[in-house]
Amino acid sequence: YIVHIGDTNTYFGFSAADTFVVHAGATGHAELTITGTTATFAGAVNLTGGALSISGDGSNAVTFTESSAGIMTIAAPDDIILDAESDIILDANGGDIRLKDGGTAWGTIFTGGGGTHLYMESTISDKDIIFRGNDGGSVITALTLDMSDAGTATFNHDVKLVDSAEATFGDSGDFIIKHTGSTYLSNTSGSMNFRQQVDDGDMVFQCDNGSGGDATYFFLDGSQANTNFQKD
Repeated sequence: YIVHIGDTNTYFGFSAADTFVVHAGATGHAELTITGTTATFAGAVNLTGGALSISGDGSNAVTFTESSAGIMTIAAPDDIILDAESDIILDANGGDIRLKDGGTAWGTIFTGGGGTHLYMESTISDKDIIFRGNDGGSVITALTLDMSDAGTATFNHDVKLVDSAEATFGDSGDFIIKHTGSTYLSNTSGSMNFRQQVDDGDMVFQCDNGSGGDATYFFLDGSQANTNFQKD
């Protein structure tokens, strides 16, 4: 080794064939060991000015750059893969996770301040939020929230509520549909109106016929404007 005069903790040289070592400091030292094509650092590595580029084949380098504002930019010519044996944790003290495409923001996940509620926002005007999945090998759209129509929700298939759950309507929940083994329609404000608006269309009321089938007990005849009773 070549040793600094009066300081045996600082030296550099070959520790073995094809192995070059640069060492500085005693406790908590920093050391660089180069063996063949591998460089190993022991201790902290600080870069001031410029950027750090990493390439596995001498091209297509991934670049790490820090701006004077403390902003880290990772630029890759292809995908960035985060592969963790355990969890991947995103911890943003500013409360926002911003999604961009080519510099244009298209979505944000944020807390609304103070780590309270979870918000998911489509940030491009009138662009929908669409939930998709794989149904037996086919991609389907399960739910679309129409942002050009105040968030109107369109479900691709059924909406199911378990027993005793309620579908409520109105700002104060004035109208309720509920199933508890029996089915209830409940209205606590204004009139309850049943309206058939098809020209000449009937409104038919059916019930079990006593033999496991269905029977019409009475109907409102839209073409004749009368009430027709089928059963006593």
